Amino acid sequence: MDNIKDIINNVIGQISEKKFADDGKLERVWQNVISETDFKHTKIIGIKDGILSVHVDNPTRLYKLKLNRRKILNTIQEELVDIENIIFKLGKVK
Repeated sequence: MDNIKDIINNVIGQISEKKFADDGKLERVWQNVISETDFKHTKIIGIKDGILSVHVDNPTRLYKLKLNRRKILNTIQEELVDIENIIFKLGKVK
């Protein structure tokens, strides 16, 4: 019989590995969906309840991305079906 400590460590390790793999895929998809310039000025914050949160570093770019939100979302959903919406916010990128 396995020690409870070993079981918990295994489960946490598996969850962490999956999360990092998912984050890497999301980052690659995001980079392919938007322009290189937009990519440099945005940062993915995370996904919660199917909503992708993205920080944008200036108001002009924020406005541009909000105008193109539906197109960006549709393209992301081709690869990541669990994304239901995108929220763009002003925030730090670096």
